[in-house]
Amino acid sequence: MLVGGALVAFGLGCGQASPPPPPAGASPAPPSAAEQEFQTLVSRLESADETERAQAAEALRKAGRVAVPRLMEALRSAKHDSASEIIRALEAMGPVASDAIPALIAFYLRCKDENNERLQAFRQVASSGRDPGEIAVHFLGSMSEGIAHAGLDWMALRAIVRIREGAGPHLGVFRELLQTGDSMTRADAAMVLATLGTDEEARDTAIPTLVNLAVGRGHSVSQDLVCCRLSSVGERASAAILELLREGSDRRHLIAGARTVLDMARPPSGALAHLERCLEHPDLAVRVAAAAACRRHRPPQEGRDKTFSILVDALARPFSPEWTWAFYSLNTVDDGARADRLLEFLADSDPTVRGAGARLAGLLVSHSPRQREVIGLLRERFEADTDARVRGSAMESLIRLYGRAPRNLHGLTDFVARVSAALADPAPEVRAAALEGLFTLHPTSRAGAYPVEGVVACLSDPVADVRRAAARAVEYSDKLFDLRPLVPRLLPLLGDASLETLSYAAVLLSKGAAEPEPVVSRVVGALEAYLAAPAPDPKGCLWRLGIALKNFGPAAAPAVPTLSRLLDQPCEDREEGQGRELRSLVAHLLGVIGKDSRPALPAIRRRLEDPIESEQVRKSAEEAIRRISGE
Repeated sequence: MLVGGALVAFGLGCGQASPPPPPAGASPAPPSAAEQEFQTLVSRLESADETERAQAAEALRKAGRVAVPRLMEALRSAKHDSASEIIRALEAMGPVASDAIPALIAFYLRCKDENNERLQAFRQVASSGRDPGEIAVHFLGSMSEGIAHAGLDWMALRAIVRIREGAGPHLGVFRELLQTGDSMTRADAAMVLATLGTDEEARDTAIPTLVNLAVGRGHSVSQDLVCCRLSSVGERASAAILELLREGSDRRHLIAGARTVLDMARPPSGALAHLERCLEHPDLAVRVAAAAACRRHRPPQEGRDKTFSILVDALARPFSPEWTWAFYSLNTVDDGARADRLLEFLADSDPTVRGAGARLAGLLVSHSPRQREVIGLLRERFEADTDARVRGSAMESLIRLYGRAPRNLHGLTDFVARVSAALADPAPEVRAAALEGLFTLHPTSRAGAYPVEGVVACLSDPVADVRRAAARAVEYSDKLFDLRPLVPRLLPLLGDASLETLSYAAVLLSKGAAEPEPVVSRVVGALEAYLAAPAPDPKGCLWRLGIALKNFGPAAAPAVPTLSRLLDQPCEDREEGQGRELRSLVAHLLGVIGKDSRPALPAIRRRLEDPIESEQVRKSAEEAIRRISGE
């Protein structure tokens, strides 16, 4: 190891002070061997080699207090992996690293600033109506720079909490953030104050803030992230967590309580009894959250207990929150045990369990040494299973695996032929699942292995779910399709009962040189229906409808009165993500329409006058006013 010899002579790990500076006017002494070793260690924190970075960080950690100034200096300009190693080293030092608290706070704030700048730039690209693939590439490219993408802000907060010593004088920063920050920043600040603040501050302000954010009263932040912060508070939050889980609580409180317990190292006394009761709750999300938390904190009963059944049932709802919780709960085993479990699932006599195994396989075995075994059984399930849903799930997983590692799919060389056959399968569950799998293939990297004709045929499928999945697949991979000839197939989808299908069709028609009038008219009707009965829009349908209108430009003028009303739609929290993005797009769209949007100017100006409106919407409103006014 690098610690020893010269470093020990320098006093590392012994708490000795650095040598005194040279007298005024004297030439600085050359760096000692120990100081040179320090410089080498700090430089190795930037190494591309993960092992070398970890060794350097460990050496500096063992050096103790005398290494803290060097780590603080390195953190000021650190990026990516080097920053995570520095923070881990400081955190592992504990109270010895108390001098680093200001540097960690500054780093956290830097993360937030970079993240906000990146999001603003990304939103501009996303609102431009560009191809989804291009937007994804832009987003991934932006993630290669800066520090905010790696969860380092959370790492810095965790280090501050675990160091503890010396944090008191700096808590004013978090008190201010609790009042002025966006929802996620307020959750961060509340976690720090609930842990390090006074008992009164934690009880009366910080913990209630975390509870309200986790439950979602007026805020739409990631519940899992907020619950993670609430769980890290520990014993101080026990009473609040038990209150969330008490009998008679509504579903939002129960889910927040269960998600919080799931993340805790040790649940509050009595919490598991509440969670056992929740396993009988009529709401699936409550049952799944409770089942995941129960399996985390107590060994499963012999055989397939109630929690297992609940989690397997949830896997029948792909990519819902319940599906995600079940997926991770059933995935907390090592690679060998995971493969054993998948093979067991795929061979089960219960089609529900076989379907769960088929869905999980496409996400769990792409890098497994036992991939061949699982893929072989997946192929058997697709070709011969008596349950159509199992066959569909098996096909979807095979497509996912192909998209991740096409060279390693043993025996699946006739990929396009197999997928094309699935798209013409008599069972609609198989056709829809195959289309969902195609959605996961990146269009630019799989162009030579994409069954274009089969997907186009599914646009006219008699089953609504298949039409929706086909429209989604075409919209995501539209560069692989000639959209002009597809207009006759897409126009009937405007009359589909599914708002999701309508939104995909509208975007494709706006790109495929369709006549604006029927598309704009149908989009306006859909927006009016939403205004008459507002509802959550988790699949982004309203956003796609807005993009379709934007693509038509001035020809979308008949939508101006509806867009004005949409811009005035009440919103309890102006920083709430989905509503903020939609209002920003609507303001931008009105600007694109141009002078015909003049009747909407009062509504646009109201966005500027709203004291709690987000900065993003304000900027879009200002730009729209300039374009409409011809400035």
